[in-house]
Amino acid sequence: MKKIKTSTHWLILAVCIIISFSIFIFTFKYSTDLIKNSSKDKIETEYKYLVNSIRLFQNDRKAYLSILANHIMLVEYLRELNTNNEKEVIGLFKDQMKKLDLIMQIRILSLDGDELIKLDNKDGDIKVMSKNELQNKSQRDYFKHFIKLEKNEMGISPLDLNIENGKVDIPFRATLRIAMPVFKGEDKDGIVIINYQMNDWLREHITSTFLNVNLVDKDGYFIINSDNKNNWSKYQDNKFTIKDKFNVSISELDSSIYTNTYDDDFIVKDLRLWNNELFYIVYSFKDLNDTNLFINQSKIIGISIIFAILILILPFFKIVYEYLNRLKESEFKTKKILDNSLDSIVMINERGIIQTVNNTTLLTFGYTENELIGKNVNILIPEPHHSRHDEYLASHDRTMMTKVLTTQRELFGITKNKKLIPISLSITKVNIDAKTFFIGSIRDIEKERENKKLFENVFNESPLGIALVLLDGTFWRLNSKFASIIGYTNKEAVKLTFKDITHEDDLEKDISHVKQLLRKEIDKYSMEKRYIHKNGTVVWVNLSVTPVFLDEKKEKIEYFISIIENITEKKAVTEKLLEAEKISLLGHWDWNIKDNSFSWSDMILKIFEIEDSDFVPSYDSFMNFVHPEDKKSVKNGIQYAIDNKIPLNMEYKIIVGNKVKTVHLKGSTTYLNDEAINIFGTCQDITIIKELQEKEKNQEHLLMQQSKLVSMGEMVAAIAHQWRQPLNSIGLAIQDLIPAYKHNEIDEEYLTESRDEIMEQLRYMSKTIDEFRNFFTKSNKIVEFNIIDSLNEIISFSWAQLKENAIYMDIYIYKDNKKVNIKELEDSDFNDYNLNSRVSELKQLIINCINNAKDAIIALEDSDNINHKIDISVLKKDDSTFDIIITDYAGGIDPESKDRIFEPYFTTKEMGTGLGLYISKMVMEKSLKGTISYNDSELIIEGKKYKGSSFIINLSSIS
Repeated sequence: MKKIKTSTHWLILAVCIIISFSIFIFTFKYSTDLIKNSSKDKIETEYKYLVNSIRLFQNDRKAYLSILANHIMLVEYLRELNTNNEKEVIGLFKDQMKKLDLIMQIRILSLDGDELIKLDNKDGDIKVMSKNELQNKSQRDYFKHFIKLEKNEMGISPLDLNIENGKVDIPFRATLRIAMPVFKGEDKDGIVIINYQMNDWLREHITSTFLNVNLVDKDGYFIINSDNKNNWSKYQDNKFTIKDKFNVSISELDSSIYTNTYDDDFIVKDLRLWNNELFYIVYSFKDLNDTNLFINQSKIIGISIIFAILILILPFFKIVYEYLNRLKESEFKTKKILDNSLDSIVMINERGIIQTVNNTTLLTFGYTENELIGKNVNILIPEPHHSRHDEYLASHDRTMMTKVLTTQRELFGITKNKKLIPISLSITKVNIDAKTFFIGSIRDIEKERENKKLFENVFNESPLGIALVLLDGTFWRLNSKFASIIGYTNKEAVKLTFKDITHEDDLEKDISHVKQLLRKEIDKYSMEKRYIHKNGTVVWVNLSVTPVFLDEKKEKIEYFISIIENITEKKAVTEKLLEAEKISLLGHWDWNIKDNSFSWSDMILKIFEIEDSDFVPSYDSFMNFVHPEDKKSVKNGIQYAIDNKIPLNMEYKIIVGNKVKTVHLKGSTTYLNDEAINIFGTCQDITIIKELQEKEKNQEHLLMQQSKLVSMGEMVAAIAHQWRQPLNSIGLAIQDLIPAYKHNEIDEEYLTESRDEIMEQLRYMSKTIDEFRNFFTKSNKIVEFNIIDSLNEIISFSWAQLKENAIYMDIYIYKDNKKVNIKELEDSDFNDYNLNSRVSELKQLIINCINNAKDAIIALEDSDNINHKIDISVLKKDDSTFDIIITDYAGGIDPESKDRIFEPYFTTKEMGTGLGLYISKMVMEKSLKGTISYNDSELIIEGKKYKGSSFIINLSSIS
């Protein structure tokens, strides 16, 4: 075919473009003018209709209000203001409100602004306002305007929202107040005001089927917005204005730049409402109608454009046909290959000059396209092949080049920054337009090598056992960790299948999972299973198996990846823990607070004696076991621990069948963003422990009672010693009566002296009994007492026995770091020796220590006055802590015995029980919350050394 010259092509193209643009401009201008003229006519029609509607509304309201203001019933009511006329007027107003839906409110106001009658209409519900609800409107702007009206003159307030008690009604109610004075003759008696609800009227008249209509006040705020979202925007938070919607300020409207003019986007016209108040009406086109109109007009434009395209295509048809034929065998195919290849593609000619490259080549080697096109391909080849590459090309038709064609080789390429990269290269020879080209497909295998190396490192160095298992179960490959777990070498293991080393009790389950993988019922599986070690022992493992597929569609499995973790030791520990739980009756639980799910160990089920397999553990089912007496405290305890982020620790009773058990609950809470999400804890059955503790408590109580009885016996003996003297005195007085009678010595004075002496001795004995009774019958409650007073009471009871054995006892305190006998001090020195504790038990403990000292002194064979001395020292450590030290000098306790003196049933006395000091220690620690300890004592007087014992009682005030 004859080729068209290039210059002719350009000439034809220029002529066609000029003709096409001329036709397009003509049709577009014609359509635009037509749309604008049509729109102007419609807008003018809409505007005139609106202005006429406003005028008609005003005329109708004036005629209606004139009739109402001159109604004889209303005139007579305002003249007389009696109740009968008021009812008639209210009936008249109700009839009018029912006939005309626009009426929102009718009122009669006096000339002073007081509301005389007021009716409200809310959604058809007409309400007559009570006298208490009527208001004075003399200060309102509209009243000041209406009071000036003449006879039959109508007043109209600005269009605004209804306001009651200083607040705008919600939802918004557009209100127009129209008023007329009521005259009788020439005298003005009041004003009738009708509030019209203008929402419906505005919706009906400020609207259009093909235009968006907006009503804007003189300040630029929307009264009616076409989207109905910003109506009465002056009263809304966003204060939406015409500037926000149309980007035109109110000052520009006032200067008549836009008023009564047409803009491409909107049209603004001024509008005078009923009281000649200025508003603006803004028209803009609705998308749908404008689009339909534009589509109709665009048909002309479309036909014109098609006509122009046809003119353009015809002369170029032959050119395009020839152009496509040329590309069909050369550039088009090359480009398609380049665009669809994931590898680097480089095409060179017979001389090794690069003709084209794809983007992958640029990314791989770091060059731009301009830096490679036209350059020798050896720019991408490092030495030694760089300098010999041209020679390779020259001999491509001989043996050397034929060896590399269609063969994939791994070698190195070189990037722009001279970095060597491993590549895989395959070369293809192609002929285009009778010319020979070579296409090199290059794949960067650096990442492949890195990935392979990484895989090998992970595979071989993994702490987990990894094996690749074929479909028949044979071990294809496994790492050293897997081999060490099962005890075989790699060479031995690849001759085995997983079935050969799986424990017979786990084999069926394992094979079942494999079948599910093959049927694609599951994606992977995990299980705990047992392998048989090469030495015959059982190895517990946690097994995870994942299939590897031949293709991306995952239609056929090639092999499996098996990963195992040796959990033999973990299993053994778990079994020991379970055994420990059984021994200690301790179970564990886990509570997911969010979904209220519980998981309990088997021991928990045993503690609660739950045998039902369908039992579902939950918080409610847990609380059902709690004893009614403890439910509230358990709930509060759990909530307190959660709220205060402290460990859970409580004891409570549960009801299991017909039995009551005691359990000890502990737990720790997990939080997420300060919200408790989980509690893990333990529960221990301590019923037996509680029973043993109760038994031990009873035994301790019995021992304490026995000790108290012993003390009482010793006190009774002390009283008996004290009573000997008064009894002797009484006996002598009685015996003296007979001799006195014989000698006539009995007279009134003699009898009075005898009586007084006998009564004095009896009072002393009575006092002793009272003190004894009070000493042992005081309550075991914690009371405040004075330590020095209590020690004096103890001495007063013990002095007779001590005196009989020539033992004397002194009390000392430390004052100014000096040990001072209390006999040398005033009573006021002991005021700060008060303590809060159980005074009766403390006295018993001290008496026990004094009796031990007394017994040790009596047992001495050779003694002097120092040996017969007992000292009680009181050391004040702080305001609420004291040391009471009872010291004797009777030789002390031998070293072998002093470490055991507080053990039960251990005694150094011939007739001792071995319980005195044991009970003293128990009372001291459990009841008095203090300590008692023993120390050797030593005193040197005139060179003579006296050894003895000291019992140190340390105690503090108990809250």
